[in-house]
Amino acid sequence: MALALAALAAVASASVGVTLALYSNKPTGETNTFVAGTVSVSNVVTGACSASTNNMAPADTASCTLATTYGGTLSGYMGLDVFIATQKNTTAGGGSATNLYNPADTTNEAQITVSSTTPTVTYIAAATNFGTAITCPAALASLDGNSYTSYNACYQLSNLLVASTAFASGTVTFTTGITLPSTQPNTYQGSSAVVVLAAHVVQSKNNTLNCTGGATAGVVCAAGTGFSWS
Repeated sequence: MALALAALAAVASASVGVTLALYSNKPTGETNTFVAGTVSVSNVVTGACSASTNNMAPADTASCTLATTYGGTLSGYMGLDVFIATQKNTTAGGGSATNLYNPADTTNEAQITVSSTTPTVTYIAAATNFGTAITCPAALASLDGNSYTSYNACYQLSNLLVASTAFASGTVTFTTGITLPSTQPNTYQGSSAVVVLAAHVVQSKNNTLNCTGGATAGVVCAAGTGFSWS
């Protein structure tokens, strides 16, 4: 028994320090990259539109354009903000001087229109009441960096829908037109108006278009459930 115990001890001590060989393998790791998409509106996206012909007279017309190009990697819905500031000239127009844009007088006021091509949409039609006047400056007064604090009245519309389908790319040309009616009386002399346009885009992915009252091009799209402009 003593010899057997000695043999076991020898075996035990011989087992200490034995290195086991473990087969293994490590494949090349996989790299996963995630990139956020972009919503990009290039060219001139905001701009004040002033009549190129100074000293307009009754029956004169003028227009100017704003080209907005969409080039983001995500498709998006385009909206248009329109701001009007107007004032009267009490020196030239007399005691009854009138603002050049005067929705209360659709016959003689400056006939302002805003439309676009590709898509063909009318946002503001001549002799159409733009809305209720608000005190300047207004929420959209900063579209061109100005406050228009010296103007008598301001008008604004936000989020006019350009198209009910999302833009993947392309250019929309907005045209602002103004006509002074041939019947415009002396009270409009020296009065003025400024029209400012600004286009903006929001992603369409995971942001289903939903306008309260319906998604109609040329009409204000008040965001409904599940949709937001920002």
